[in-house]
Amino acid sequence: MKKKILSLTLTLALCLGLAIPAFAAESFTENCGDGITVTGYPNGSVSYTGAGKLEMDHAKHGMDAFWQAGNEGTTISISVGQGITITDEFKEFWSHEGFSATFNDSTTPVQPEQPQKPAGTIASPTNEKLWVDGVAANPTVYKINGSNYFKLRDLGDFLNIYVEWSADQGVQIKTAW
Repeated sequence: MKKKILSLTLTLALCLGLAIPAFAAESFTENCGDGITVTGYPNGSVSYTGAGKLEMDHAKHGMDAFWQAGNEGTTISISVGQGITITDEFKEFWSHEGFSATFNDSTTPVQPEQPQKPAGTIASPTNEKLWVDGVAANPTVYKINGSNYFKLRDLGDFLNIYVEWSADQGVQIKTAW
């Protein structure tokens, strides 16, 4: 039994390196409360939709959305939807805060770029089974370059191990016993 637990623990640790990109930051949307909504994307872009004038408070909401989406640095691309006008005060805020901001008037928000797969790497779901203590489990199994991979949470469910992710502490694996 100890060998099984050690083997599964090592498997979880190896899978962790592949699973962390799945926990990457996602877009963050905030309603500014006056008919304008701002969304920050992890690729360094911020989009404003709705109708009205973009002023100082909107810039602050945009900065918050930029950081909440997990961005670092000071380069930002700002997309402004139809029906919204940009004030000089709004533009000055970004440069005053040290950002290199580009503005474009567009009806379509800038979408985050999809991560690129390394050349030759293909992940595809398979019908292969996982057996835990002689009982067939049915997680989604992914085959990557001939090897099987499982989601950490799926394995945790079968092994009574709690898998949790938080922005400040990353992935945490806790035993249930």
